[in-house]
Amino acid sequence: MNISTIYYYYMKTILVTGGTGLLGNSIKNILHHDEKYQKYYTDYRWIFANSKDCDLTNYSTTYNYLQVLKPYAIIHLAACVGGLYKNINDKRQMFEDNIKINMNVLSIAFDIDVHIVISCLSTCVFPDSVSYPIKEKDLHNGEPHESNYPYAYAKRFLEIQSRIYNQMETNKHFICVIPTNLYGPCDHFSLENGHVIPSLIHKFYLAKIANNENVYLRGNGKSLRQFLYVNDLSKIILSLLVLYNTDDCINKTNHTYLNNINDNAKKEKYNDTNKTYIVTPNEDTEISIFQVAKRIAYFIGYTGKILFDTSYTNGQYKKTASNDKLKKIFPDFIFTTIEEGLKETTQWFLTHYPNIRK
Repeated sequence: MNISTIYYYYMKTILVTGGTGLLGNSIKNILHHDEKYQKYYTDYRWIFANSKDCDLTNYSTTYNYLQVLKPYAIIHLAACVGGLYKNINDKRQMFEDNIKINMNVLSIAFDIDVHIVISCLSTCVFPDSVSYPIKEKDLHNGEPHESNYPYAYAKRFLEIQSRIYNQMETNKHFICVIPTNLYGPCDHFSLENGHVIPSLIHKFYLAKIANNENVYLRGNGKSLRQFLYVNDLSKIILSLLVLYNTDDCINKTNHTYLNNINDNAKKEKYNDTNKTYIVTPNEDTEISIFQVAKRIAYFIGYTGKILFDTSYTNGQYKKTASNDKLKKIFPDFIFTTIEEGLKETTQWFLTHYPNIRK
């Protein structure tokens, strides 16, 4: 066994559950190619796990898997997810699978002394009737929207579980990030079960190659969303990992990725047991589904008409969210514009089709 192998064996482990999906692939890409975070990649042993590695809905297999790995930190991305119509059609699965996954991962992580767990929620968990912009304190102030309440409640319980553990143990950090509508390369481009942007990219592509004169959008296209490019969320998660990390090998070294973390951020982790952060571009970036569709059509090269099938539900009209809390700790973070993000995502799709998740 050579020196490098021995060094790798004794490195602390960071586990990414759901590590081969949209966000997991993005985190891996950032670690490899963004110089601000490359040192973090080489200082730890990273494991990007998927459902083939461990069935996280099963407590025994999850416990055995985590006990063998003994991770120093977990970025918990694994979830049963889908777009609006999967949430409507598969209510039981969306609730039960997510409850099991989250309960198993977090409770076992707490019991085996994982130091940091960063879990990913969604702004769909917020109440349907709420004052805008939505803030972290509004999370439990009412019922979620009817269209996705099983998934929303499962994710709300994840935030409650994290808060309980933070109150019980001050040396561990259970953090929740709540991104707005996420999109980017390596997304799930299913026409039926995908989220709105990947689904529309696939729909417009098929319409283009078939020379269809019309593309029908489900609903009226008026719903408003703040879309978040996946690489932006990856960078925020990695910055939070640095912020809450007490590992000497990181914090006693002046790595470049620490430059975007200010003194307010370092104070924040000690002052709040509710370590929950909405991650979103500014409120003025909110855009309608129709406007997004027009941009996707342009980048795909589709020149036909965009029509609407109003027999389908629109879901929640808007869920404008505030990034004030996040900006207090990362004031200089610059989000990717919707134009830049859609251009990169459609180019990735066109390059990799048909070898995509669909």
